[in-house]
Amino acid sequence: MTSWLECGQRFELERVLDAPQTPAWWFIGGSAVHTATEMLDKGEVLSPELAWNEAWREATNYLGADESAIRAGGRKSNEWPNKEDRSWWEHHGPLFTKSWFDWMAHKRASGWSLLQVPIAGDPAAVEVAFTMTMNDEVVVKGFVDRVMVDPNGQVVVVDLKTGSRPPKSSLQLAVYALGIAQTLDITPTLGGYWMARKADIDVLHALSHLDEAMVGSWFAKAKHGIEAEIFIPRVTELCTACTVAQFCPAVGGDKNLLTRVSTSS
Repeated sequence: MTSWLECGQRFELERVLDAPQTPAWWFIGGSAVHTATEMLDKGEVLSPELAWNEAWREATNYLGADESAIRAGGRKSNEWPNKEDRSWWEHHGPLFTKSWFDWMAHKRASGWSLLQVPIAGDPAAVEVAFTMTMNDEVVVKGFVDRVMVDPNGQVVVVDLKTGSRPPKSSLQLAVYALGIAQTLDITPTLGGYWMARKADIDVLHALSHLDEAMVGSWFAKAKHGIEAEIFIPRVTELCTACTVAQFCPAVGGDKNLLTRVSTSS
């Protein structure tokens, strides 16, 4: 829903027309950090360094010898003239993983814990899957990075972010809370984005005002708009980082390239 709202044209290219996306280091690195922290919290690996090394190998295993087409985020600097490329992630990825490990240790010492959930073989609330139906017509599936309990017994959903800016909206956290409520019959009241570059949760958001009736109506309206093929481009400075820009007519791309890509593949 948020992808469709942010840019309908991008949504159509990525989700409807299945346009091939330009690979980006921020996706590869972010995925590796998520995998490494998951290994640590599940107790599969005890060392942050070993967890990162294993996760990085897994994330980069499929890459070919030529990595020149992989996009790098961030800005150039004297220290990182190629922006946030492979070298940047190989330096910062282990730091992000260690920061999460230390943050979790501090939280546990302060009385926080991972929610214990009745899921066979995996009682700790790490990457909790949910499937819920909203407004009697929209099926929403997702995975919550962590579900935690604070010292006051409040249930908190936590989403890990490796980008430089926290999301402006708490909607993602509210959807996660609603998914947990439907799946586990436990209602999280708070949520936060753990920002890897700050090694902390930016803000704890109250979520109760974003109830199922309200959010469900938004999902239903978005579904109707998508089914009606309403895909309006939104041109902003973020278009330079879009992984399907080469196919987007709004920024000079060629939608007909998709036909040629499909034929050649």
